[in-house]
Amino acid sequence: HLFIDNEKLIDITIPNNISHIRNYAFFNCFDLTNISIPDSVTSIGENAFGFCINLESIRMPSSLVRIEESTFVACNSLKNILIPTEVTYIGHSAFRECSSLTSVFLPDNLTYIGDYSFSNCVNLENINIPYGITKISDSSFSFCRGLKNITVPDSVVAIDSYAFAACENLTDITIPGSVINMADDIFANDEPENIVCSPCIHIPVCNSYAHNWAKIHGYDVDIIYHGQIITNDSIPATCTETGLTAGSHCS
Repeated sequence: HLFIDNEKLIDITIPNNISHIRNYAFFNCFDLTNISIPDSVTSIGENAFGFCINLESIRMPSSLVRIEESTFVACNSLKNILIPTEVTYIGHSAFRECSSLTSVFLPDNLTYIGDYSFSNCVNLENINIPYGITKISDSSFSFCRGLKNITVPDSVVAIDSYAFAACENLTDITIPGSVINMADDIFANDEPENIVCSPCIHIPVCNSYAHNWAKIHGYDVDIIYHGQIITNDSIPATCTETGLTAGSHCS
């Protein structure tokens, strides 16, 4: 807690003999605008930069593998952030209420995105979900009002409650057949116009969990067939109630 609530810090460069930034190290440093973290740092603690409301840019070390709980929560001025390629874990509320973020690229090594991790990033327009993520956690992207479309990779098997709640401009979402568990309220009251159920992932297109979930919950469904989006009215006769085996239409 060395610098907690420090009102004089504006710009800081951490020396390269530092290996850890502890919990709450720079919490509530309201006037901090820029910080550079050397590659000697291997871990950044919980709430380390929480509520640094004027922090505009940060250089994270390439050696970093985890972004802990609430590390950058409510950094309202943070516009751009480069997440190191070795990061595998983004904790609960890590970037929650980073309202100036517009685009985030998540690295291929990432395997976990925690609850509320990007919640209330109201201007976030672009974010990828890398292959390797198996679950989209509770409220991960809730209130991301700038999101218009998103593709769920076929490594994902579950989508939790409120994952995309109040994403009022979300119009298209691709949900693959790998998903076998979806909460009833993943969109809450702000429902996207289309749920695209993608076949060719070891689950018959007609019987994919996401397809049946969409029908039960009254969503419009487009189906990808041979790389083309088709409507329910034009599903080929070969797509029967018993479904197709994955091998019969994957090419």
